[in-house]
Formats: sequence, C-alpha cells, structure tokens
Amino acid sequence: MGSFKNDLIDSKEVILNHFQNEDWLSLDRHIEFEPNKKLGDGDHSGSYQRVWYMINAYLVKNEDFDLVVSNIQNKNFMGRWMPESVERYNDIFNLEYYWSPLLEIYDNEYYGNSGWQNIYERRVGSDEDSLGEVYVCSESHISEGIKNRDLGYNISAPARLLFETLSLKMISSLVHGLISMMN
Repeated sequence: MGSFKNDLIDSKEVILNHFQNEDWLSLDRHIEFEPNKKLGDGDHSGSYQRVWYMINAYLVKNEDFDLVVSNIQNKNFMGRWMPESVERYNDIFNLEYYWSPLLEIYDNEYYGNSGWQNIYERRVGSDEDSLGEVYVCSESHISEGIKNRDLGYNISAPARLLFETLSLKMISSLVHGLISMMN
C-alpha cells in the first residue's frame, strides 16, 4: 500500500504554471486533488482522502517581513482569515486595466480597493492584534458582458501595484488565451 504522501502533487507544480512554453508564477490559485483510487473502491469505501491546495501571493514590506513570517508560522489557514484578492465587478474592458480614467470611479473601499491590509486571525479564542501588514498580489476582473454574455470574462490578474511596479503590459493574445482556458 502506497503512502498518501507519495501521491501528493509537488508544490512547485502548484506554484508554477506552464503556459505557452513559459513558466508563470501563480498569484492566486486553488486545486483540489484526490489520490488515485484502488480498483474496486467506490466513492465512499476504502481510505478516501482529498487535498486542497490554495496559493495566495502577498507583498510584505522589508521592515515587516520578519514579524509577518514569525506571526503566521504554524498557523491553521483554514477559515479564509488571510486577506484575499478583490473581485472587481464592472463593465470595463479587460485591456483598459490599469490605464483607463474610468477606473478612478472604482478606486475606493466600496468597490473593493484593498491596498495594504492588516492580517487578523479571526478565530474563536484568538486575539485581535494585527499579525502584520500585507498587499494581496492579485485581483479578479469580472464582467458579465454589457449586452452580450459571450463577451463576459472572469480572470485573475496582477494587482495594480504589482502591475505598475513591474511595468507589466496587458497582451490581448494572453488575455484571450486565459479567457479561453476558463470557458
């Protein structure tokens, strides 16, 4: 009988994505994984196990790095208490991120502008002291299509600070490829 540990996905395969012959770093990703079942095992018999990998990338200021790392070591990350990427619902075309003046309308807390955020472990019995400050590296851009649902999209993209700091560019072929992969 093989061990479950031998059936796990290598963490590098979860963090790195291979797309169009290039390796990309995952900023926001989740994967559910079930080891191969043995012949004869049904859905509810045998040693059934499931693993859920969740990747979220965060920026941490140099002066806060040691504090944040020591505060989150050995924590249980279930319960979604870490800051998460913002979901931006609007009718801006994806290639208008981040240059369009129209985005200024949505650049506030009401529409999910998160910026630097304190980490709070909101669990029963935990104190409410901040565990440090981080910046979520990704955000979801979601549009249902103004008059044509076929033009709708839901993609994960680098957050504005990361996009501008690294001088990234939106490439329409990449965007179309990502949209095609999600459909």
